Amino acid sequence: MKRFLFIIFVILMTPIYLILRFLGWFLTGFVELMTDITEPIADGINELFENMTEFWKKVMKMKNKLVDLNNHLFEELERLNEERLKGEALQEERERAKSMANIAQTIINNGELALKAVKHYDEYGKKEDIPDILQIGDGKNET
Repeated sequence: MKRFLFIIFVILMTPIYLILRFLGWFLTGFVELMTDITEPIADGINELFENMTEFWKKVMKMKNKLVDLNNHLFEELERLNEERLKGEALQEERERAKSMANIAQTIINNGELALKAVKHYDEYGKKEDIPDILQIGDGKNET
């Protein structure tokens, strides 16, 4: 009787075993396929993040001052004043000058805001409730 029940059990469980075996094989193949597909994408994204990190490290190390901005603007003025610039080259230089002027104005506006923040800070003392964006120096609230 035990042998008979064992045979019935084996017969009933064999399809389930085969299905599970097939699913295991299929899932393993699927995971390997997905890994093969996504690994180059992940590597590319990782390289992009590394490049962005390096770029921002370089940007944050810049120590430009308003005198540097002034020098760049005068250099652009000298380029615009070149007699040999004609036609398309002159137009390209004009476009470049417009872009530089827009960026320069943004920098000047930012400098004005920083100056106003310093004046306000000096006038009203070192307050804890000054927003972080207006912090002076290292950005720490000091009382």
